[in-house]
Amino acid sequence: MSDRPENNPNEPRENYSGKMEWLYDTMDQTPPKAGKRPRRGFPCGTLILLFVGVAVIAAVLWMLIGPPLRANEMPTPTATATATLAMPTPLPSATPRLIPSPTASPAATAESAFAVGDRVVISGTSSQGVRIRAGAGVDFLTQGIYYDGDAFFVLPNSDPQASYPVENDGYVWWRLRAADGLIGWTVEEFLDRAPLLAETPTPAS
Repeated sequence: MSDRPENNPNEPRENYSGKMEWLYDTMDQTPPKAGKRPRRGFPCGTLILLFVGVAVIAAVLWMLIGPPLRANEMPTPTATATATLAMPTPLPSATPRLIPSPTASPAATAESAFAVGDRVVISGTSSQGVRIRAGAGVDFLTQGIYYDGDAFFVLPNSDPQASYPVENDGYVWWRLRAADGLIGWTVEEFLDRAPLLAETPTPAS
């Protein structure tokens, strides 16, 4: 055997100014040829993002600047309600009420049996008497019973506006004052005219 080592392909050898090529030999690869670097294509995702960004910016500018509204699209101004103070309606002036002046009760007419101030007496009751009532009607309260010969004076009607004598319940009523001071109403049917009392002469002193 020779002391000189045999050529081992795995041992590195220096070629091309000392560069080591043993790695290419063992891997059966060749170094890349010197030349231009391969061009890379532009990514599609970047194009999509760029397009979306431009569209968004254009939409925002359209909303901010936008075309002017047409005449028929202008908003209609809303009418503002104006408060109107209603003046109070003047009240009509009160018309003075005409109060008729009281007229005197008819003392007596051509058809009346008696007149105010006449003196009358009860007559024709067959001693049963006649009722003197509080008003001109059979429903009024009985104030007293007087008999034939009792004298009264005819008084005017208590209501100067009413007709006199008063016709009610089928009777003619007169207002009388008795000798004892009682005042009431009774029917004409049981009354007769009586002469006025003569004044008693005062004896000369």
